[in-house]
Amino acid sequence: MDWEDTICAISTPPGEAAIGLIRVSGPEAIRIVQQVFRKKPDGSLEGQPSHTIHYGLVVDPATAEVVDEVLLSLLRKPRTYTREDMVEISCHGSPLLLIKVVNLLVRHGARLAQPGEFTKRAFLNGRIDLTQAEAVMDMIRCKTEAGLKIAFDQLQGKLGKEIKSINDQLLSLLAHIEADIDFSEQDLQVISMEEVKNKLVEVLAQICKLLEGWEEGRILRDGVVMAIVGRPNVGKSSLLNAILQEDRAIVASTPGTTRDVLEDWANIRGIAIKLMDTAGLRNTHDPIEIEGVRRAKEAIEKAHLVLLVMDASQPLQEEDHMLMDLLKAKKCIGILNKTDLSEKIEEKKVVERLPNTSLVRISATKHIGLDLLLDAIRDEIFHGQVVVGETPFLVSSRHRQAIEKAHQSIYQAILAIQSEMSSEFLALEIRTAMDHLGEVIGTTTTEDLLDWVFGQFCIGK
Repeated sequence: MDWEDTICAISTPPGEAAIGLIRVSGPEAIRIVQQVFRKKPDGSLEGQPSHTIHYGLVVDPATAEVVDEVLLSLLRKPRTYTREDMVEISCHGSPLLLIKVVNLLVRHGARLAQPGEFTKRAFLNGRIDLTQAEAVMDMIRCKTEAGLKIAFDQLQGKLGKEIKSINDQLLSLLAHIEADIDFSEQDLQVISMEEVKNKLVEVLAQICKLLEGWEEGRILRDGVVMAIVGRPNVGKSSLLNAILQEDRAIVASTPGTTRDVLEDWANIRGIAIKLMDTAGLRNTHDPIEIEGVRRAKEAIEKAHLVLLVMDASQPLQEEDHMLMDLLKAKKCIGILNKTDLSEKIEEKKVVERLPNTSLVRISATKHIGLDLLLDAIRDEIFHGQVVVGETPFLVSSRHRQAIEKAHQSIYQAILAIQSEMSSEFLALEIRTAMDHLGEVIGTTTTEDLLDWVFGQFCIGK
């Protein structure tokens, strides 16, 4: 891939829309666009200032055919997204029309952009670090307000600044240690080993604080999977519909109505949750229902949290007991449904079988107790309210793995001091920690790593 190429791509999502945006970036961006753009009232972009918008027509020079009436944003380097000359063409949002404009640009010297190439150029040209680049896709994909806030903070450099601060502290220590090594024959100590150890302990505490937020950060970004299970006809599908506030699942009094796993996303107390409504679990000879039961058990295995629905208007059945045994090792909330009817369930037996499980009383069809259930779901996942505060959340497993390796190297450096090992060993561990932290922000990279990160992007970004 030649970074001297000028690239172009459609940046708006596929499909019809009022406006479609085409991005062009690179050293020849303005010259290439000028060949197909007729500015009104005069026809040139030459000498026009940066960050200005121009009205005109896209014209095929070979045929003089007018392709579209557009607004063109002229952005001169370095104050652009990529730090290269850029042009953004706002066309009418016809997919066919957008493709015609892109083909014109390619014919006149541009190259189709690779996935994430605009953001990759922003990173390589030093406008953003790697955590900020990854936050671009997190912003696009986030499902909740909290996830959006974390992604925006990361885009603004919050995590990158924290990592750089830790790296700078290690660099300062390393400089002192290497000075000690250089002047060892003169018996001149620049910094004592006790001072180095104390500083490393402080840095280790900062890294531990970052790692502590990993699980919560991952949930806020990616969400969790929650399965709704129970024997047939206890109100699982009614509960799904009540949570989604729409008739997503067919509800009928006939047991076994749900034969497959229905999936949908819901925003519950700021948490993105993938809901799975499963077939009723019971012994059956119906081959289709048997397959539904098998898939329901698979859903239980995949789920981070299980809602066990029981019919409060009936005594506990054999299938209820079987499910309680099946869920003893899972994170679970017990739901006593149909509490608007006369209650016959033995709640004490449920508590005895699932002693560490929260019980919530609801009526899914009457929408009674749903707020209590939603609160219980949030508390079960987060053990209370999660506040996106001053400390940045880790949301990427890549970040976590690199920071854990840095943590291990710093810990080994502290052990090296306690074991009175030579300063060379100490310096090696600190350099290794810095390399791992550099992987997070992109100061230490490989082409494979960059290909993996930016390969997850859409083409126009």
